Amino acid sequence: MSAFGNQLAGALATLREATGVDSGVYRRGVQSGTLLNVGQGRSMFEVAVAFGVERFESHDWLIQADQLRLTGPGGSAAVDVTPEPGDTFTVLMNGQTFTYEVLLPNTGGSCWSYSDTGRSQIRVHTKLVGVV
Repeated sequence: MSAFGNQLAGALATLREATGVDSGVYRRGVQSGTLLNVGQGRSMFEVAVAFGVERFESHDWLIQADQLRLTGPGGSAAVDVTPEPGDTFTVLMNGQTFTYEVLLPNTGGSCWSYSDTGRSQIRVHTKLVGVV
């Protein structure tokens, strides 16, 4: 990676530490993986509708790309994955468990994107679906 890429990766790591959670569990069906030092963000989307513009906001998670590995029940081999609609991410914050579902924005875009040119960080669009 270039010197600039290294600086950017360092800055993104600092951002995750300042805005994030220590850990959470990413799930797809029976597969799961623990993610560490995950940052929080948000994205605004606009979609043209028949009588104007519809706006919505997603709760984004900034994940170190090489951490997104899932294993099945019984500790099967870990598999590198990219986010898909319907996946969930569960975190513990302030004594409560929050569950977020990966969503596909109505804009025709993807449910995730790389946040840097080095492709070391992924931004995942989610919505809150449960609090316990």
